[in-house]
Amino acid sequence: MPGRLVRLAFGDFLDRARRPACLAVLAAAVGLGCLAVPGTDSHWVILRVGDYRGRYNSAYTGMAVALAATLWLSLGGFYVVRDALGRDRRSGVGELLAATPLHTVGLLVAKALANVLVLASMVGVLAGTALVMQLARGESTAVAPVALLLPFVVVTLPVVVLTAAVALLTETVPVLRGGVGNLAWFFVWLVVAVGGMAPGAPFGGLGVHEPVASMRDALLAQDGNAAGVRDFSLGFTYEEVPLRVFDWDGYTPSSGYLLSRAALLLLAVALAALPAIWFPRFAPATGGRARPGGVAGTLPGLPVQPAAFTGRPRTPVPTGRSGWQLLAGEVRLLLRGNGWWWPGVAALAVAGTLAPLPGVTRIVLPAAWLWPVLLWSRLGAQRHTDGVTALLDAYPAPRRRVLAEWLAGVAVAALTGAVPLVRLLLAADLPGVAAWCAGALFVPSLALALGTLSRTGRLFQAVYLPLWYATVNGLPLLDFMGSDDGPRIPCPPCPLLPPPSQLPLFVRSAVTVSTTALPRPSSPTRAARTRGLVVFFAIAFGASWLCMIGVRLAGLSLVNPLAQLSFAFLPAIGALVARRVSGEGFADAGLALRLREQWRWYLAAWLCPLLLAFATIGLAAALGVPGVRLSALDGLIPGLPGWAGVTVLMAVVPLLTPVYWGEEFGWTSYLRPRLYRAQLSRSVLATGLIWALWHYPLAFLGYIEFADPLLGLALWTCSFLVQETLLALLYLRSGTIWTASLAHAGNNMVLALLVGTVLKGSDATTLTWLPILPLAALSAIALLAARRGRAMIRP
Repeated sequence: MPGRLVRLAFGDFLDRARRPACLAVLAAAVGLGCLAVPGTDSHWVILRVGDYRGRYNSAYTGMAVALAATLWLSLGGFYVVRDALGRDRRSGVGELLAATPLHTVGLLVAKALANVLVLASMVGVLAGTALVMQLARGESTAVAPVALLLPFVVVTLPVVVLTAAVALLTETVPVLRGGVGNLAWFFVWLVVAVGGMAPGAPFGGLGVHEPVASMRDALLAQDGNAAGVRDFSLGFTYEEVPLRVFDWDGYTPSSGYLLSRAALLLLAVALAALPAIWFPRFAPATGGRARPGGVAGTLPGLPVQPAAFTGRPRTPVPTGRSGWQLLAGEVRLLLRGNGWWWPGVAALAVAGTLAPLPGVTRIVLPAAWLWPVLLWSRLGAQRHTDGVTALLDAYPAPRRRVLAEWLAGVAVAALTGAVPLVRLLLAADLPGVAAWCAGALFVPSLALALGTLSRTGRLFQAVYLPLWYATVNGLPLLDFMGSDDGPRIPCPPCPLLPPPSQLPLFVRSAVTVSTTALPRPSSPTRAARTRGLVVFFAIAFGASWLCMIGVRLAGLSLVNPLAQLSFAFLPAIGALVARRVSGEGFADAGLALRLREQWRWYLAAWLCPLLLAFATIGLAAALGVPGVRLSALDGLIPGLPGWAGVTVLMAVVPLLTPVYWGEEFGWTSYLRPRLYRAQLSRSVLATGLIWALWHYPLAFLGYIEFADPLLGLALWTCSFLVQETLLALLYLRSGTIWTASLAHAGNNMVLALLVGTVLKGSDATTLTWLPILPLAALSAIALLAARRGRAMIRP
């Protein structure tokens, strides 16, 4: 039985780990891990003790990233692992499980274990991120594995295990199964995040009290007059003066502390098993186990799915002026079955009438635009959750229908916020009226776009709630409704929200994306594929180049890994949107890991960059390139011999694979198969050239400096061409984009870094052309073998 539960949990884990939502939360977690260890002269901090921060050694870096991971994974991770039982219920798998000898407790344990595996894998990636950030910051490059990993084990893991158990528990309680559970968890998380830092929090809370006490003791031992030593802050804050530095070498958890963390784990186990008392394990409503019977070939309670409609009606459809009826129908769909909702609207209207104007903008309006969040969550996702997609595909004018759906969301925003709008008009507060209008248009647009792309309301809820909370707390850069009662002065544009002048364009884009993301025929037309390519290039190039320029104008170095994250995932985002727009789907995306079947290609992708690095170094020595010093590897990671430093790099490469997936999913998985479909060489050549062009701005923004720009760009282009050849062949041979992403990570983290270390005195031109020769030789051999060998595996 334990073996069966483990296999069931592991299969569920593999299914969920390759979903886009999991990858998105993981990417956000890695970004947060980087933010937790800001630059040594940065004014932005996440963790501070008084006016001090710790030196970036293994203990402090591990603790900072672990605390950031605890906060983020307990929120974002909840929405990722939630809906495990709901997905089985909708797909019919639940009925199959109900007919097996598996007990209810066993099913719940397997689901909880799968939740834990998903979140624990993210914790492992963040531990690797902490190591990378410690080495990148360079304040202390001596690696202490125990001090680095201890915070993740005793602080982060118990909290994420509890999060996984609570996510499962809420799925078994009918009232918390849907959006109410998602909303409730956000506010529960706020209480836990604040109260969990108190010394007397139950079960030790977040587990920060004892480590912070150890930091305070270390700080007082080094500076007895340290100011504000009792002032501890865990959150993203701006300091006018960069914090001073103290040394902290970690702490030894006390027995009481470890017992409290163990008690938290036991609580999680109890919460995961508790639903066995009432959860019917997908059995029919009459109770008990599902039994054979009913229609031949079906299971009782298993819904019969209608055949998907893949085209327009063949008979002519008369059209008329049905716009108002369509809008009225969409409004009724949003408001149906929500009798509980109207008393809240009435109470908000009374409060908006009686409260003073500052209270209206600061309290009533935010509350009014929180109340309909479950209704807005239906926008874009309702047709999928209600199972009417096949019927709606037959509608002859999808743009009109989507526009009506969006207008219904705007109507709900106007209804709940009507009284605050009247108060603003009576007070002649024209900036406030403009902000109200912007918010009334922005929120339904955001809900419609996210709901259409994700086909669920959870993504909108997970994005909107923190955005709403930031607005309520007076963060002006994220204020989308004008709730700040301060003077109405212009503020810098927020990179996350559209400025008012661009709001019509944002609304039109949301409606367009929502319309074009509707299900399309299984064989997209040439026009649909072209539309997808246009969207891809607009996001991959336009947004990426704007980010590169913006980072440089902000005074940041593009060599900074954190700055690179701002545009590293944009090709992947472009590919995701383009696949939705064109209706091509993800059948050829290569997202499946296929680790067991294709482990040889994973091994090749991991080891080849190391072999190419030493081949390049050997070639440089043979050609007499000055400054070749293998002994320089001893300084790769100070305090470690060269072989140990190389070993650490090789261990870090798999952990950074998701970061480089951001490019490979765009260029190799999406773009290359759509260029010269039947001609491998031409498609690789075209993709390599486009990929090189995408990098060109970096040569003029400080990322790399060529003495002769024209020669340097030409050599750089050749380098991208031979790299794309190998990456494309890896992808085609293995059938998964993860092998190409692993090789890309190795090229950057092993090949480029080792060659740059051994040839430290060489210029950028030399460091570019030298690796091209072994890369080109390997590419030629791989191409020849591909033409003569077995057929490629098509993802």
